[in-house]
Amino acid sequence: PSRRNHDEGGNMSIEEKRKCVRLSIQKVVDFAVWDRAYRGLIENYCDIGVFIKIKGRFSKGQHISMPIEFTGEKRTGKIARVTPRGIGVEFNHPGYERGGQND
Repeated sequence: PSRRNHDEGGNMSIEEKRKCVRLSIQKVVDFAVWDRAYRGLIENYCDIGVFIKIKGRFSKGQHISMPIEFTGEKRTGKIARVTPRGIGVEFNHPGYERGGQND
């Protein structure tokens, strides 16, 4: 059986935990998916992605951009998974704003 990278609470698997150090936080974030603005709550953050607690209709693969105030970066990426509690976002590498949503 295939192993999921995250559980329903946004927690990463052991394999993913080895790739980055996860920071458990509660931080409001404004972000955009296809130029539409949303507000959610970051529950955990690492260099490769975040889990955002939010209700809404999102789809795996949608492009997303957001400022990360506590690091001073603007990050872009894609929605890697959707759960009833929110969305898991995988940042683009190196993860900084590249200009368009079709990166």
